[in-house]
Amino acid sequence: MAPRRQDRFTRAVSAALSAAAFTFALSTLLFAWSTSAAALVGVNGVLGVLLPGIGTLLTALGGLLLAVRAPRPLRFWKVAAGLAVMEAGFAVYLVSYRPLASGHPTTAGFALSLMKIAMIAFCANAGRRWGPPVAAFVAQGVSALISAIVGPMVGVAYAPDGPASFALIFVILVSVGFAIARARGAVANRVVEALRDEDAVRVARGAVRSRAAAVVHDTVLNDLAVIATSEPGRMTPRLMERLQATLDLLNSADWVGAPDAPPEQGAPGATLQRAIDHVRASGLTVVLNGDMRAVAALDPGVEHALGRAVEQCLVNTLTHAGTAQAELTVIAEENDVTVMVADNGAGFDMNEVDEDRMGLRRSVQGRIREVGGTVRIFATPGVGTTILMSVPRATAERPIGVEA
Repeated sequence: MAPRRQDRFTRAVSAALSAAAFTFALSTLLFAWSTSAAALVGVNGVLGVLLPGIGTLLTALGGLLLAVRAPRPLRFWKVAAGLAVMEAGFAVYLVSYRPLASGHPTTAGFALSLMKIAMIAFCANAGRRWGPPVAAFVAQGVSALISAIVGPMVGVAYAPDGPASFALIFVILVSVGFAIARARGAVANRVVEALRDEDAVRVARGAVRSRAAAVVHDTVLNDLAVIATSEPGRMTPRLMERLQATLDLLNSADWVGAPDAPPEQGAPGATLQRAIDHVRASGLTVVLNGDMRAVAALDPGVEHALGRAVEQCLVNTLTHAGTAQAELTVIAEENDVTVMVADNGAGFDMNEVDEDRMGLRRSVQGRIREVGGTVRIFATPGVGTTILMSVPRATAERPIGVEA
């Protein structure tokens, strides 16, 4: 059984036993009082049942007070008050017990023993953990003290009460059993939490390594590829600006922390537009089709991931396809936005792509899947490549076509 499920099961069983103990205590009180009333009616008439009735009522009220929930600062005083009321009821009942006895009555008599057992059963509702056994021990000790002092004063000799002592031992054993079960459950929960923390650390480390590799691929390697395909001579201002942005990113303190985080400022769709501008500055002609406002209306994080993925697709066209033109089409559908990047270049066979190649797997497929999207790749050697990237549409607060 799972630790948390076992802990819930233990609590449910404990609550059921507490309710059963309360019901048993009330039944025992009523049985003790009915026995006294039947005997006292014949001795003192109807008025003779009043005194044991008051004692029984006080004991029941004390038990009810133990079962009532109270704020943590008041729990001790609630238990103390409940025990005091129960013991007062027991003392009243003891005083009324003398007329019932014949011969040599003792405080271990049938009706008095039932009263003590009922008080011990009420103590099952005196709190959690060690509250019930401590309360039961106090109740048994105080009732024994009252029996030893008040009993001889009213003609009832003191005698140890075996059944009440057995009831006390039973409550203590049950409480210890539940305490051990809870302790074992707590240890198991701590072990599970520790394992979860360890797994979380392992996953976080793997994510950081993956992000670091993706950042290096998307910046350094892509920049080198763009430089390699540029015309000889002095670099263009836009290419120099791109290289400076890469250096600034790698020099920042959190360049690995969240590489796909959207920029804090910038117009909607800025990431996609920068991607298009970068590859155009490197010599790739990008033909745009569709409504670009659909991309601008996306959630900033989704738009940023989509823009970075599109940039990788265009860089792949520039460096591997052997063509100077690509087509980018935006398709706005009811539930998502799809961007298609297509070229008629060299194409490739997906089955022949090495596992360690990160361009499509991490920079395109990984990014789109992280934001809840899908990627479909259609590539044929000698024909060209078409990549469809679908991402969730904008929320209702920012519908497509409405400027932010």
